[in-house]
Amino acid sequence: MLQLFKNNVVTSATKDQAELRPRELDFYTNNFWIWGNTSTMMAGFVFAQLTNPVPVGTDFWLETYYLVFTSVCLGLNLVVITWTVLCCMWAPGLALRGPNGMRSFHEAIDYLRGENYSIYLAFNTSVVFYFLSSCCILWVYPSKYEVNVACSIVLGLLDRKSVV
Repeated sequence: MLQLFKNNVVTSATKDQAELRPRELDFYTNNFWIWGNTSTMMAGFVFAQLTNPVPVGTDFWLETYYLVFTSVCLGLNLVVITWTVLCCMWAPGLALRGPNGMRSFHEAIDYLRGENYSIYLAFNTSVVFYFLSSCCILWVYPSKYEVNVACSIVLGLLDRKSVV
């Protein structure tokens, strides 16, 4: 009787794991698709910023900071797009048609779990650089000094509030 109970526990644990692993694969692939889609939208905005010429007479350092922040943001967004598309195509394919059966399924999920943090870090860094680029754009295309100062204060307060 004890052996039957042990077998039942092992079978139910294996069945629970077999039900949860596809959900975990869906969780990671859905997260990656969301990051990839958001990065695609943000890359479009950043590319539109880069195509606008910087006005003549802009301070050299301000122009440099603006272009560096904008370029880094675009580069990171392209990295996130590439990584997420590759992960979302490769992992489900390995999980479904891997040469080692269920072991391939586990390898695919473990790989996605490992890549999750690096993609998250690249995405959040691109958001920070987009914010810095937006702060610089206030001064690259100035309207009135008072308006630029007020907008910079509001952006600083919003950034401070989002960090806390």
